Amino acid sequence: MSTELIDKAALTRLLTLIGDDPDDLDELIDDYLEAAPKLARTIQGAAESGDIDAMRIAAHTLKSNARDLGAMTVSEQASAVENACKSGDIEAATAVASEIEAEAAAANEALSRLKAEGFGRA
Repeated sequence: MSTELIDKAALTRLLTLIGDDPDDLDELIDDYLEAAPKLARTIQGAAESGDIDAMRIAAHTLKSNARDLGAMTVSEQASAVENACKSGDIEAATAVASEIEAEAAAANEALSRLKAEGFGRA
């Protein structure tokens, strides 16, 4: 996977926002790496069961977290799910939900690689 899945400018903005502390950034990355797959599975499971509220809530959380950590495609997909849920279009939400888990996994791999390379520690 490519680290191009992560918007480095977003990570740099986050690093600046948290006082340029690379240890804090690493902690936020770790938290995201743990939460994103769970949220993606929750979205997928809610889509399969038709639970539009659970899908919307998980998508909202994933959207914001992914955006902050630079996983922009994941954020955009989660936003699409959230908006479809808000409008009651479960078919559209379910269609996008089926793609989120794989995209989140790819973004997590890229984010893990950036962390391992010492992003923000130069």
